[in-house]
Amino acid sequence: MNKNVLNFLVIVIFIALSIFSAKYIGNLQRENKRLTNNQAVLLDSMQTYKVADSLNVAKINVLELSLSDYKRYREEDAALIKKLKADKLSATTSINATTTTDIKTPVKDSIIYKDRVVPIDTVKQINYDSKWTSVHGYLANDTINLNIINREELLIAESFVKKRFIGIKLPIWLFGYKTKSVDVVSKNPNTEIKNLEYIQIYK
Repeated sequence: MNKNVLNFLVIVIFIALSIFSAKYIGNLQRENKRLTNNQAVLLDSMQTYKVADSLNVAKINVLELSLSDYKRYREEDAALIKKLKADKLSATTSINATTTTDIKTPVKDSIIYKDRVVPIDTVKQINYDSKWTSVHGYLANDTINLNIINREELLIAESFVKKRFIGIKLPIWLFGYKTKSVDVVSKNPNTEIKNLEYIQIYK
């Protein structure tokens, strides 16, 4: 074989091995970063705080799982998602919230008419409406009948946590990011977020 051809093949093989090694090392570094971040997320608890003096907010860092891991550890959720009309799962958000509303409203008498002429009974009627809650019902024969409607609106914001150097936040475009986090704010001041989970599916 021509020596020049042999040298060329050696160079090509060397370059191919270098590219493969660099890609392999990069994948290992990304996997190590993912596992380190996941461990930190699992050890951290959900943070809660308030904005606008009354609105409750919950904050959690992103947990990254492969699709196979998600199906293994979130089997029930994965089975439910499979029933949705979605082509490819990229992320899931799970929010557990409790709404507590103290209602004080007068109870009024209401007359029920037979044939629209003769009154046959008087019941105590409840009618309450606010921006977030509606309660309508009546008390008759020692039984209370209620229709309760609770309106909810959640704002979900995904953000990047920047890396720092000597307390200075570094630009993401140059240094990447430390981790991703999600903030969920309930616009209903009566709602408190009890649990929050955000899982991103990676290839």
